Amino acid sequence: VFDHWFCAVPSQTFCNRNFFHASTSHGYVTNHEGGDYDKWMNGPKSPTIFNRLEEAGVSWKIYFDEVQMVSFTGVLHAPVLEKFWRTEHFGTMEDFYADVEHGTLPAYAFIEPRMVYDHNDFHPPFGARRQTDLKDEDTSLINSAFSDVRAGDDLVHDIYDAIRTSKSTKGSNAVNTLLLITFDEHGGTYDHVVPPKVAPPDNSGPGEMGFEFDRLGCRVPAIAVSAYTRKGTIINDEMHHGSVIATLTRLQGLAPLT
Repeated sequence: VFDHWFCAVPSQTFCNRNFFHASTSHGYVTNHEGGDYDKWMNGPKSPTIFNRLEEAGVSWKIYFDEVQMVSFTGVLHAPVLEKFWRTEHFGTMEDFYADVEHGTLPAYAFIEPRMVYDHNDFHPPFGARRQTDLKDEDTSLINSAFSDVRAGDDLVHDIYDAIRTSKSTKGSNAVNTLLLITFDEHGGTYDHVVPPKVAPPDNSGPGEMGFEFDRLGCRVPAIAVSAYTRKGTIINDEMHHGSVIATLTRLQGLAPLT
């Protein structure tokens, strides 16, 4: 367990997700203000860790829920990832479980949970209530349908169990696969640990709302599961979403992103 893992930005989902793989959010600090999805789709062509891996010939793949129909990771990095949308680099969760079973996981696999309809990303229901025709005592539902934080537990369980029982003699298996569970942002607005100062990733000056990107956001949970992780280990070293990129960069000898 990591107890000093911080959000890259004290802001919203898309910004932190963008930092996770590109080490920048192009100066954005909100999901939708000032351009909605278009600002991400038409954003700068900042390279991602996926592009670096592709250039180095290292395998990678993004898995998303089939119900969602589209990968948010692909959308957020559309300027540099759209060319891969219809390739083997994007697959459904059904593909993920098959790849685990057959020992064909790539060197870097990224799983994104459902963020629309019935969330399984630990997000509780949100939005206005609407009437339904359900034959029960409560005939109203939140717009995000049957979202429940327990669905996140189910997803983590299914992924963990699939990896744990994988016994492929070639390729990926339970012994050589690290499962890293992270959360893009905090679940509240307060933490007694002050977010640390950091160097801004870009030299373009202040971003939206004048934010300088010179400090991190609140702490978030992070859990590493592997055959080489000593039971009960708590990592106190300071980490943030760029730590994943930094690790992959060192392991594969890649050029840094920002």
